[in-house]
Amino acid sequence: MTNLLAILACIAMTESNGDPNAVGVADDIGILQITPIMVQDMAERYPHMRFTPGDRWSPKRSAQMCLCYWHTYCTVRRLGRVPTEEDYVMCLHQGPNWYKQPRDEQHWRRYQWWKTVPVNLRMFEEGGA
Repeated sequence: MTNLLAILACIAMTESNGDPNAVGVADDIGILQITPIMVQDMAERYPHMRFTPGDRWSPKRSAQMCLCYWHTYCTVRRLGRVPTEEDYVMCLHQGPNWYKQPRDEQHWRRYQWWKTVPVNLRMFEEGGA
């Protein structure tokens, strides 16, 4: 079974060095560097979750949003197979059609490096970073 929390933790380190206050160049914000378009997409698909742009600053809400994103885009039905760790990583990094594009090798290598060191799996709890 895939440990999605461990994958999210390594993605957080890859994207923002685990900094919930990180701001990227494309208005990507927070520990998981979530873009406004992802917030809008997840807010429309999961209205009961009440996602807002401000949720990108919250590690817990960012993780919830990413889990919903994977539930939408990283599925057996969409891929025709069980998603792999690489699928989860590249889905968040390269967008919903990641599997139709060449893999971002530099990003994948950075993610792989973070898997070799201990990461804080509690970073997504309120006050856990």
